[in-house]
Amino acid sequence: MVALAAALLIAAPQNVLAAGGGNALTLPAQRHLVRLDPQNGAPATWLLAVQQDGASGHWLSMYRSTDEAQTWRWYAPVQDVCCERDTPDLLAVGMDVALVYSWEGPTLSGSTAHDVYFQWWRWNGNADWGSQTAVKVFDSTSSATAYLRAELARDSLGRLWVWAQRLNADGTFTMVMAVSSDGGATFQAQPSLDTFADRPGGRILPVAGNQLMLIYGTHGVEAGYMRLRTDTDPVSTWGARQAVFPEGIYHGAALSAAGDGGGGVYLLYKDVNGQLWYRRWSGSWSGRTQVESAADWALQPAITRVGGSLVIFWNRVLSTNTNYQFFYRVLANGSFGSPVLLDGSGGFQGYPASAETLPNTVPRIPCFYGKTPDASSSGNVALAFAPTPNAAPPAPDAGTPDAGTPDAGAPDAGTPDAGPPPAQSGILFSDDFKRTTGLGPNWRVVSGSWHTSATTPRAESDLDGSDQAVVQSLSCADCSVSAQVINFSAGVAELDLRQQSSNDRYDVALLANGNLQIRRHNGATVTVLGEAPSGIPDLGWWATIALSATGSNPVNLVASVDGVTKLVVNDSSPSAIRVAGTAGNQSGLFRSTDGGASWTMIIGNTQAGDIVDGVVLSDGFNRATGLGSNWRVVSGSWHTSATTPRAESDLDGSDQAVVQNLSCADCTVSAQVINFSAGVAELDLRQQSSNDRYDVALLANGSLQVRRHNGATVTVLGQAPSGIADLGWWATIGLSVTGSNPVKLVGSANGIAKVIVNDSSASAVTAAGTAGMWTDLAGIWFRDFTVSGSRAAGGTDGGTPDAGPPDAGPPDAGSPDAGPPDAGPADAGPADGGGTLSATVTYTETGFDLMAVDRSGTAYGVNLNAPESQVWTTVDGRSWTRRGGTANGASFWMITPLSDNTLIADVVTSSGHALARSTDHGVTWTQVLNTGVYRTLTPHSFAELDGVVFFIEYQVFTTASTPIRLWKSLDRGATWSVQFTFQGHRHAHGLMPDPARHALFAFFGDFDNQSGLFRSTDGGASWTMIIGNTQAGDIVDGVVLSDGSFLCGQDISYRGSIPDTPQIARVALDGTETDYQQLPTASYSTHAISAGGYVVGATYETSNDISPPGWTRGSLWGSGDAIRWQKLLDVPQLDPNDDVRTDVYWELATGELVVSVRNASGFGPGGRGYMLLHTTRQ
Repeated sequence: MVALAAALLIAAPQNVLAAGGGNALTLPAQRHLVRLDPQNGAPATWLLAVQQDGASGHWLSMYRSTDEAQTWRWYAPVQDVCCERDTPDLLAVGMDVALVYSWEGPTLSGSTAHDVYFQWWRWNGNADWGSQTAVKVFDSTSSATAYLRAELARDSLGRLWVWAQRLNADGTFTMVMAVSSDGGATFQAQPSLDTFADRPGGRILPVAGNQLMLIYGTHGVEAGYMRLRTDTDPVSTWGARQAVFPEGIYHGAALSAAGDGGGGVYLLYKDVNGQLWYRRWSGSWSGRTQVESAADWALQPAITRVGGSLVIFWNRVLSTNTNYQFFYRVLANGSFGSPVLLDGSGGFQGYPASAETLPNTVPRIPCFYGKTPDASSSGNVALAFAPTPNAAPPAPDAGTPDAGTPDAGAPDAGTPDAGPPPAQSGILFSDDFKRTTGLGPNWRVVSGSWHTSATTPRAESDLDGSDQAVVQSLSCADCSVSAQVINFSAGVAELDLRQQSSNDRYDVALLANGNLQIRRHNGATVTVLGEAPSGIPDLGWWATIALSATGSNPVNLVASVDGVTKLVVNDSSPSAIRVAGTAGNQSGLFRSTDGGASWTMIIGNTQAGDIVDGVVLSDGFNRATGLGSNWRVVSGSWHTSATTPRAESDLDGSDQAVVQNLSCADCTVSAQVINFSAGVAELDLRQQSSNDRYDVALLANGSLQVRRHNGATVTVLGQAPSGIADLGWWATIGLSVTGSNPVKLVGSANGIAKVIVNDSSASAVTAAGTAGMWTDLAGIWFRDFTVSGSRAAGGTDGGTPDAGPPDAGPPDAGSPDAGPPDAGPADAGPADGGGTLSATVTYTETGFDLMAVDRSGTAYGVNLNAPESQVWTTVDGRSWTRRGGTANGASFWMITPLSDNTLIADVVTSSGHALARSTDHGVTWTQVLNTGVYRTLTPHSFAELDGVVFFIEYQVFTTASTPIRLWKSLDRGATWSVQFTFQGHRHAHGLMPDPARHALFAFFGDFDNQSGLFRSTDGGASWTMIIGNTQAGDIVDGVVLSDGSFLCGQDISYRGSIPDTPQIARVALDGTETDYQQLPTASYSTHAISAGGYVVGATYETSNDISPPGWTRGSLWGSGDAIRWQKLLDVPQLDPNDDVRTDVYWELATGELVVSVRNASGFGPGGRGYMLLHTTRQ
């Protein structure tokens, strides 16, 4: 029974100054912002140093605020002349500010101007700071050298340390250090530290009360390093370099660090793969925790410590260089809060900067960031605020008392002390409802009733009908509202903005089906401006929904779930709500468990027809016994399948089935269907004995129709494009029918209304009736058939219950319980959590073919627009660098890295195939074995087990059986010998080791008697067949499960064997096969995801007879538990005369899967390239 937890209203960010680029606040590791509080009753002063690159006529300047960062003005120059691009690092020392500045930019060359300067900004004891003459710390005396990236620290003895990087004349970089023991008057250079081939960077800071720490990395692919020194040691002494972060630190300086108040360190950093992580140092480093998985070159953090809490700001990429969002979250008591969207307005948003530490007396925590149209354009430095963790009450007003009535009475009658306040930014209103006294005086109840709870803090709607409440005395135009909600899959949870006295408003609405809508209310008219799946995995538990509204022509509206943007719409209609208003929430669904004698409020604001009495019939068709006794076949023939649960029409012509013993008038029917672009998939409601009825029909051309049947007459009442992208795979269609004069009909696709019509004709079907399905062609698929509404009788599950045991206890009689979901096991057998897998494509590459990823995270591939004898490398899968190549011009066919990062490749020479080897990360290669007409099929033609490297042969020169050799190497691929020769197979598809059991699998094809899965426990000297001599053993790839069994997709292309079609299957060591999912085509890859879950790639082979009609795509399938599978994506065929492949063999260190494609439309030469895929277990 839920409603809202922790309602939060956040004002939109504001632009505070012009900037020449989005990186105005680089380096992320440097500190640009300090707060100076005289502790004498005078207001605190904030100083911001920023490089504007000539915008508004300024370069490196100081800006100032005296109203807790609300408003800012230019204060004084630091290095405010063109064109030495210096960036600052600020350190507050009492009420003074020490700073260093030095050059930083994306490209670097030597210059005598690239020096490092130290400068004091001294407080005058009143309200001003004066800059003293800058002191040169490091001097570049040659046009071939430069100093850059300077940072500042003060140790426990009061000495000032300046750390910088030097570009040497030979192009290398050296870390340099200088120290001042006389308060910055002079600096003494100390012995140089590390030298690197790539530009280094990081952070210097005091730790442990008496030590200094260096945290650093480079622009190359290297580990993240640390050095420590004790303050009482000689100033020339630093501890040895330690490699502490194997994942590295992106460009060294992509980090934000703060002391934890107890001698330790909070650290947010981006690794070399472009993802954001958190660690804490308290004598040693903790394990890492991921903060942001969407990798991008511009992703950067900024952190502020407030007491024992940490406020984390960062930017999230939606589209590289052009579209980002800005977030914050709080780390408190060892737990991370949910991400909160601060800026969803798009454009480039990057390089944040916040104060390192702040007291809990500040009203809000500010953070600055670059905000430009794209990464290459000029724009602004923007300012956003997060709420202060554990905020202390504000101090009493220090000025002259207001002229009006004291605060304890009515609002002040006079002008505020300092004149009108500035436009407010940050948190305008927040309420966690932690009380038992109701909504309270800050809220106005518009309709219905509400109560609150201190035990489980929440506001809960408490009356049938419309329950609506709005915030009192609040008016904002550019705002965002967010709250945690639960709707129990039963009602609508709505948050409002720009609410007018007329009740006109915008809202974000979480629907009972899990979709999210942005809507506009004008009087009684509700207009849906946008709709999308929310992605919330459990509607029975708290999730955060949010809406931001900005601008006026158009009004920009952004809806998000748990910090992730789901909808962005612009409203430029005449009905747009362009003026400021208040915020609120609305609800209204009820539940009775005593036959209607009493009712309990769950949540509300339901739309007509959306909320009915509940599911009255559900059938997944997971059986092989036919439709069953709850169905009546009107015409044609139907069969069902337990392997791929579905009902399938089995006769060309009219195939129709209706539900027995069901009668409902106001109902909704939905089902997942596939019509293969060949026939009509139809769902029916109000079906009469005369066969009069309404239907929703998905046509072969992808259109959706709502129709009425009167005898043999079919009337199309409405038609629209369904929007279904792939008619060769499952999509949900639905129809709701309500009322009688007129009859209101809503046809939907994938939860989005597509056709809305009213039928007030004399032929309208106004009486209650049953539900059903119809098609005009054999081979049309239906599953998950569901009827919701008010039923008169009947309505049990149409067939055998799902494969698992029922929930613990009898099923609920109506809407879900008011508490957590049932405690019993899930219906489908395996545990609910993590059983399914969702996926998002994060990047698409058409210019490179990514072939391998080594243990350090470096990926190797070829440039599709360059000679394929060259090896290129990438870390993030997005930017590539040429690494090396073969000396003889041999092209790369396949690459596999060994555990020590030795690379083994299958290369193509003028005389055939050969194995080549590299021990210097792909720079140089040596051919080690000529294989001629034998080659690799996949990267898993190689395997490594117990220190031995294996290679097994694949060939295509004959379809007959031929000897197939298993090669082994005892010296990491330098030399090879034959370990075993297999007979009776056309070719070997691959190898897979089982290190836990010291076993090796090999798998073969293609015809029945050539196929088989074999296993060896003596290093390949002898072999036992697990399954074979049928297509069940025709396997190209697989993974070993924890019990030693083998999970795979089968390489079946022709009917007539066992099984008859390719399956995703588990093969036990005794040969027992368990089929989980039928595939539309043969499978060439299976991959176990490091973060949990599995994917199987399917290849469309042009000469197969097992694919559904019209299917010509490669596809990728996913599961969270290896049992429940669904299609994640597919790719269209480029050349109709060639196979199209979709395979996963690798994942980046970011956790993104590499989906390699061949002959795929929309990719590079030959249809080659790859996608990066982020997966989530649900």
